[in-house]
This record gives sequence, structure tokens and C-alpha cells, in this order.
Amino acid sequence: MFDTEPIWGSCWEPVLAKFGIEVPEGLVEDVRGCAGDTMLATLRRYFGNHAPVEQIWQAEKDMGQELILAGVPKKPGLDDLLEYLRGLMLPLAVASSSPMHIIEANLTNAGIRHYFDVVVSGEALGRGKPDPLIYFETAELLGTDPGKTVVLEDSFN
Repeated sequence: MFDTEPIWGSCWEPVLAKFGIEVPEGLVEDVRGCAGDTMLATLRRYFGNHAPVEQIWQAEKDMGQELILAGVPKKPGLDDLLEYLRGLMLPLAVASSSPMHIIEANLTNAGIRHYFDVVVSGEALGRGKPDPLIYFETAELLGTDPGKTVVLEDSFN
């Protein structure tokens, strides 16, 4: 819904520079849309088991969240899509790996919070995407069958 990927991608170079590390080829693409254990495992794969991956990931989150809270553009067509789906009387949810305060700020700042019946943060579940738990939890909260629930995703991971 929001064009956050360029923001997150722009943080890697300054964050890694603080640790004396250059951004390796492929990192930004491989971590896009990841969080939690998946993110840490990916960072370990790139930097090894002795690198301070938890500190790196925290610094990345801190910088990215600061930029995102300043405002993120909506993707083109979002308002029309939400109006169309609401017109069909479909239950709508947000399932994001982001922390809840970031999700709520984005939805509120964009003026679209009222469209969503359920908002779920993967961070609160302890497992982020691509782990499917967030999708199952969201479907349960919506009261929908996961096999008959449509997911719109903006990241391959």
C-alpha cells in the first residue's frame, strides 16, 4: 500500500557504514520484505556468525522507522482499490511485518485506517514474513477461511 521499499533500501548503506561494512551485492533484494528470524538469518549469511547482526538490524529498523514516520507515499490506485473492495462488502485487513505503531501511523496519515477491520503486526507474533503465521492469524481474526482469503503482497519475500 505504501512505497516503503526505497526507504528501507536507502538505509542499508549508512547503517552498515557505522559498522565499517560495505553493502554487499544482493543484500537489499534478499532482505526486502523480511523481518525477525528470517532477517537475522539472511544477515548472518552475508556477514557471518560473528558479525553483530542484531545491532545492525536494530540500527536499520531505527533509521527506517524514523523516515517512515515522517510520511510515506501511497501506491497509485490504492484509494480506488480500497473503495472498490469496501463496496463489495469484503472484510479487509492489514498484515505487516512492521511494528504496530508504524502500521497505524501509515494508515492514519494516509487517511485509510477506516477501511480495515483487522490490523496485525508480525512483530507482535514473534515471527515475521515470510513465515505464514501472520496470514493465518489475520484470516482467523477476520473470520475467513485462509484458503479462500486473497492476499495482496508487495514483496517477493
